[in-house]
Amino acid sequence: RDVPVTNTPKSNVSRLESTYLEYIHVPKDWRRDRDSIDALLQRYRVIAAVFGVMGALFAFAQHELVLQGLDPQGPLVTACKAACTACTAMCLFRIHRIYMLIELFERVVRHITNLHPLDVQVPVALPLSIRSFWLEVIVVGTHVPPFLTMEVGFKNFDNFILYRAETLGALWCSFRVYLLWRVMRDYILMNLPRRHTVSTFSEVNMGSSLAIKILLNSPRAAANILLVWFFLILLCAYWWRAVEATACQFGSQTLDTRCDDDNALSWNLGVVGTEFEKINDNYFWNAIWVCWVSSSTAGYGEITPTTHLGRCVACAVSFIGIMIGAVLTAAFSNSLRWTPQEMSAMALLARESAKKNAKVHAASIITFWFRRRKGEGNSETAGMFSLGCLWRLFNPFVANKKKYISAVSLKRNFNKSLASSKIDVNACQSDAVRLEQAVASSQYISEAMQFLLAKVARLQLSQDAATYFESFKDVKIPGQAQSTVSPTSSHKKVIEQAEPISLTQRTLSAGSQQSQKDQAATDGEVSKLVRLERRMSMKFQTSYRAHERVGAKGELEVGTQRSSQVEHVLLDEHQPKLKWRRSRDAVDRGMYRCRKMAAVFVSIGAAAAVLSNELFINGMEPTAPTVDLLKTVNSLCTILAIRSVFLAYWHRELWDRLHRHLTRGHPLDVFVPYLPVLNSRWFWVEAVVCVGHVPPGYTFEFESTSVNNLAVYRAETLGAMLNMCRLYLLWWLYTDRMLRDLPN
Repeated sequence: RDVPVTNTPKSNVSRLESTYLEYIHVPKDWRRDRDSIDALLQRYRVIAAVFGVMGALFAFAQHELVLQGLDPQGPLVTACKAACTACTAMCLFRIHRIYMLIELFERVVRHITNLHPLDVQVPVALPLSIRSFWLEVIVVGTHVPPFLTMEVGFKNFDNFILYRAETLGALWCSFRVYLLWRVMRDYILMNLPRRHTVSTFSEVNMGSSLAIKILLNSPRAAANILLVWFFLILLCAYWWRAVEATACQFGSQTLDTRCDDDNALSWNLGVVGTEFEKINDNYFWNAIWVCWVSSSTAGYGEITPTTHLGRCVACAVSFIGIMIGAVLTAAFSNSLRWTPQEMSAMALLARESAKKNAKVHAASIITFWFRRRKGEGNSETAGMFSLGCLWRLFNPFVANKKKYISAVSLKRNFNKSLASSKIDVNACQSDAVRLEQAVASSQYISEAMQFLLAKVARLQLSQDAATYFESFKDVKIPGQAQSTVSPTSSHKKVIEQAEPISLTQRTLSAGSQQSQKDQAATDGEVSKLVRLERRMSMKFQTSYRAHERVGAKGELEVGTQRSSQVEHVLLDEHQPKLKWRRSRDAVDRGMYRCRKMAAVFVSIGAAAAVLSNELFINGMEPTAPTVDLLKTVNSLCTILAIRSVFLAYWHRELWDRLHRHLTRGHPLDVFVPYLPVLNSRWFWVEAVVCVGHVPPGYTFEFESTSVNNLAVYRAETLGAMLNMCRLYLLWWLYTDRMLRDLPN
């Protein structure tokens, strides 16, 4: 704009216009945007993890095919090797691109934070000079290519063990699972707003350590730890199964002649009396069982490692179990801490309990005083009574000592309960909640004081202006008659609309000339006060409207209460038996009664199912009259238990309606239909759990293959196991019993 167009040649003008148009239409360069680079990094990490895991799966597949007896040079195994090679190449290409993007990201960060010159052209050969890049190339790139196979023999104690190249390649490819952690880390950190800016400001590395801490401190920390534990157990089980198998017993033909030696078939562990015949255990569930009992530090010992690599895997599994157990314990202890809201609730409950106990202690004091007044005629009798009380209190042969408590202890308990009951509600809140409230109150007071200061400044300005006009009251103008200058209506309007200024600015002379710099500073402070006043005015208007809405809501609640009172009167007149439906405590007692009946019925039914199974185990026929009688009792208890569970959910729906009516003023309808209960998902879950049983006159057998063995189960045994699952309803009874004693 500063260049005069009239004196500029047309060629220069056209060049400027073309440059401006190109600047407008040129898209944003993603190589200069930190967020775009980070999004591309996340995408490349996902692609690298997908190709890496797919290559590992193809390596596992070729190992399993060779383990089952297929030729390592066969077409199917070769196809798996070719697929693994292709996935490995794609994964390495993406890893190379990831390192280039990391270098570009660091350049952008240095440019933003330290104003270093930015060069977005990253050389292709730059990752080759990074040590970690070559480490990843070794971990990811090592695999068994197609048309290649070999055998590797080892001396294990005094035994000979042979491994195939497909087995070792599959074990090495399992290390690629570290690529999944990068994807998981990005998923954890991607929802953090402006994490790169916060990382630069706080000097906190938004990397794996922070992701692990977020993972362990989340509400689902225990579930995440258990999921990682299960994944590591599967991985270690695969390692155990692979290193404990010798290739001399594979179905495919081996070229190593040492497999025909005695130490390749008959093994020993270097100790006399430990000779055994080596047989490969290809059952994967056995490997999972060994890794599970080793990680849980139980270690039953029915399956032991027979190779050096197997013992290394067992040590690794034990170490993983110890670490996971410690972290899981910390996560559970962290989840069991009292929250600030729960601490406030417990303090309020203690206050209400103190109120109740104060009445009890007061009644005990009155009773104690009345008994002493009734049984004592003079002071001597009183002293003897006191000594008698002390003797009864410390006598070991007196059974009930609660009757002989002294008056001092009764008064002390009463005063303690009375002091606890007089605690203010705000004092029952936790320290964190009170600190937040104090900070919010101080901020509100600060803004209110600034608003009042602005109002005082405006009032003082209007008073100064009025004084200024009063000073011209007796001014005489030469050549004219005496005139009085008074503030007109327009002057008053100007005064009323005058902007508030600070007290420091008002000390300056009203008619003096100020410099331009001082005037600009004054205007800035005035505009700041104006904005503050407008904001506070809007806040007070919003508060006033909120009070109006609260008032309207209060009128609505009054109307709702009146209508509910009318309905209550009509309900009492026509259906007096339904009066309890408007009492929250009565509904809660009904719900507790239904849960108690459900717990009783499922306990009786489970006892009948267990007894019928025990009679069958001891030789009684499943169709015997005694067994059928127990099955009939179980069926009746099942029906009654489901009915009790249904009524408990019905009472819960009614209780929710009462709670919404009392807390939010919702209209109350005490006639609860059955449809809301039938639409509840948890009701059907509990109904399915409770309905499982064996009806009378019915039996069957169930066959299952377990560890190459045949196991047959009778219907009575399975029914007893299902009936034991119903006992979770006892937890309902226990929690209700424990929480019903809490006051209010």
